Amino acid sequence: SYTCRLTSALNASCWGDNPWGQLGDGTRIAHFTPQPVSGSGGFVQVAGGGRHTCGLAANGAASCWGLDWTGSLGDGVGNGPPTTVPGAVVGGHLFVKLALCFEHSCGLTAAGALYCWGDNQQGELGLGTFGLTNHPTPVVVSGSLVFVDLAAGAWRTCGITDAADLLCWGGGGPTLLLVPTLV
Repeated sequence: SYTCRLTSALNASCWGDNPWGQLGDGTRIAHFTPQPVSGSGGFVQVAGGGRHTCGLAANGAASCWGLDWTGSLGDGVGNGPPTTVPGAVVGGHLFVKLALCFEHSCGLTAAGALYCWGDNQQGELGLGTFGLTNHPTPVVVSGSLVFVDLAAGAWRTCGITDAADLLCWGGGGPTLLLVPTLV
């Protein structure tokens, strides 16, 4: 119930519902016109996950803001209070693309490693486990695979490998896929 955009000057702005600070403007007030995301100069991507948002800087550093339920902000805290301005994703990883959904986030590195953080209730982090666990820092998806693209959905994540295989993991179907599985 909110939207974000990037300007040609690489500044992000968001508008819509804001109960968790997901607009990144330093408030938790809904806005019906675009509001600048605090400190967003230089973003090359902005991704929304419903209750949290992440931005990717030109240098590959990721920042997230909004609700930090089970660590979806990647700030190393998890289950903390909502954050209304961008905060750095911990771990020093540099990404080329971000994908997020309701309660988890993922980032793809230039080397093809895929890191995810947040909720792993249905195995959406690709760790080989599942359960209501708090992963507030990026963890590498299991399998030593090289990815070239990724997407995230409710309780699932998918990636395309350098061999052009589409792999998915997580829930949402009749079977939990706990590690990347060919689709």
